[in-house]
Amino acid sequence: MNDELKLRFLKELSKGNVRIGQLVIEVHGDNHYHEKYIENTLNQYSDEEISRAITAVSGKGNPLSLKRHFVGIICALQSMGWPRKFATCCTKINSLPGHEYFPVDCDSNAIKSTQLMRFTSVDYKEWGGYEPKTPEEAGMFRECKWAADSFIERLKMQGQ
Repeated sequence: MNDELKLRFLKELSKGNVRIGQLVIEVHGDNHYHEKYIENTLNQYSDEEISRAITAVSGKGNPLSLKRHFVGIICALQSMGWPRKFATCCTKINSLPGHEYFPVDCDSNAIKSTQLMRFTSVDYKEWGGYEPKTPEEAGMFRECKWAADSFIERLKMQGQ
């Protein structure tokens, strides 16, 4: 199926509310997949699965390539019931099985400036509609959202 046909197909689907599995396409074309997925997976994953997902998305050229990108992973985990404190989450991540093999480690000191950005106070479930206020925040938000979304996709793949 070529891109033009895919776009026409999506346009037709978006004329009304359509549900395909966990994907919801509403009149405005909003994709609530991650929001619904997070709600349905609260505390569903083991430490081993979380560790494997972190490993899968980390390293050079991957979504989790810098320590500050852990903010995205932590925000996604907080939506699934993890503690609200970033330092506590880093400690928990650094005690996951296999954490010593993570290409990037979680360092609460290295993420301090990122965790102070406005988007971190917004629940990950609402990131799909979030609009950063400054160019600096927009860049960091994009990077952290990519890490978080990729992490959630990896978790989802394990759950199937």
